[in-house]
Amino acid sequence: MSQNWFYAKGQQQIGPVPEDALRAMISSGQVLPSDLVWAEGMPNWIEAERIPHLFAIESGSLAASNTPRSAPEIAYRRTDPATRPPKNYIIPAILVTCFCCMPFGIVSLVYASQVEGKWYTGDSQGAFKSSRLARIWAWWAFGCSAGIFVLWLVLAIVGAAM
Repeated sequence: MSQNWFYAKGQQQIGPVPEDALRAMISSGQVLPSDLVWAEGMPNWIEAERIPHLFAIESGSLAASNTPRSAPEIAYRRTDPATRPPKNYIIPAILVTCFCCMPFGIVSLVYASQVEGKWYTGDSQGAFKSSRLARIWAWWAFGCSAGIFVLWLVLAIVGAAM
């Protein structure tokens, strides 16, 4: 019985496609070895080339590589090599969480931790958005703490003058 497969081109998920049709698309170059594929029962999407039976061609001219690749290697292959992930602002997020306004700092940490994950899965717009939000929340945390400190200082001076 032939299994139904889904494959991803860019940010678009396509399928279900019967296994025979997917093999034909791989042979014709419509689906690349680096494109992600998934079928029911699989825990995660993986590169098509890591599914040996999809590349089993009678002539044996096309062999699949079963060696796993690291996330950065996969991501940089799918994006323009001249670009790098946006800054994640993790250090400012940690500092404002520890020394300034913890609630805003935690929000900044959450967004900062999403940047690279989104970038390496091909969601560059999401990565830039998370980077921008991490920076904004870090500045809000710093600003709120600075405002509270100034207010405290003013109240202390006024209280001492009375």
